[in-house]
Amino acid sequence: MMIELRGGHGPYHETVACGTAALAARGADTKEPRRAGRPSKTPRLRDIDPAAVADEVVRLVTEHATRLLLAIDPSATWSIPHGTGLRHEAHLLALYAQRGLVGDWTDHGCAADALIAVCSALYSQAGRPGHVGGPDDVDVDPTNEIGVVILAAQARIRIDQRQAVPVRELAALAGVDKRHVDHLGRQGEIAIEDGAVKAREARRFLRARGVEGI
Repeated sequence: MMIELRGGHGPYHETVACGTAALAARGADTKEPRRAGRPSKTPRLRDIDPAAVADEVVRLVTEHATRLLLAIDPSATWSIPHGTGLRHEAHLLALYAQRGLVGDWTDHGCAADALIAVCSALYSQAGRPGHVGGPDDVDVDPTNEIGVVILAAQARIRIDQRQAVPVRELAALAGVDKRHVDHLGRQGEIAIEDGAVKAREARRFLRARGVEGI
């Protein structure tokens, strides 16, 4: 099967062979990401490259779509968009996670829309259309860069809406491991109730750490 991926730039700006043999020849990149044991250090939000995150989102979604199309008709030729729109949304979402409102985003609702778009592309299932509305609906991995961006962005949205922020989201936005925030809670340095921190307390904590856009 041949799939023509059109538009934009990056590793898929070409017609690629996507038969079973071709996928096998490409090796590990065509496989689902492996959930390895917890690394010794969670990626820090400020060290993440937003462009690399956007490229990885498009890569994962494109390769998943390729596998689905192979299941429909291995001998067909398909022409699908390259994902320029998704890359743009993912790139802005990563910048938002790091800095707050960016580009032409005038309020946090723009970030919420982008968050749903990215999560839907990454985690939606054919048998459950429309079930993905954000990180609460899926098993986001907090130990990889995409997961950190998603959780940190959700934390900013919750703070804007004056909602309590789950500890794992607050940790992602603060650039620390969740266990560190749990430890601070046990030490009485931050108030944690039912696994979350109230918006005002979260804002105080993040400002004290110098997090941008808070």
